[in-house]
Amino acid sequence: MKPLVILHLSDLHFGNEGNDQAKKDAKQIVLAALKNCITSVAEDWKPDVVCITGDLAWRAHADEYISAEKWISELLGDLVLTSSDLFICPGNHDLERSIALEAPNTHEEADSIFSVPIAETNSLHEQFKEYSAFCARLGIPKYLCGDVESYLVGTRHHRGVVFACHNSAWFAKSGDLG
Repeated sequence: MKPLVILHLSDLHFGNEGNDQAKKDAKQIVLAALKNCITSVAEDWKPDVVCITGDLAWRAHADEYISAEKWISELLGDLVLTSSDLFICPGNHDLERSIALEAPNTHEEADSIFSVPIAETNSLHEQFKEYSAFCARLGIPKYLCGDVESYLVGTRHHRGVVFACHNSAWFAKSGDLG
């Protein structure tokens, strides 16, 4: 039996090229080469699962996720995988910084914010709305956190492995994105 092959990608930063056409063209060349490299490996090394951990987008804008969706859908199709074989965890570039929450000042405050389950409806989730909408459009199964399903935190069982999403970007309010 072939061992499970997991492809791990991170920091794809769709949208970081801004409106610069030369940067957009260069990004397309790099992404095409990356996809070609991934899809042309020997059969024993073809990924069974794709994990993308953090910073799918650059500024968490809807158009950045549309570009990511296109590329990821093509990659999954070329690998003959489905959205069930895809695990994504948000990074600090995947939340809308203009509405990001301030970090808690005490452990008591943090405990009250992060009591399990972290409800989908609380304000922590609003700052990731474009990211979550992207996950929903792709049909990615949600993680389970307590009794609540979420694209932002939790675990999901797949092919005998427990995959965990540990979102560390909940309060990534500060910092210049260039």
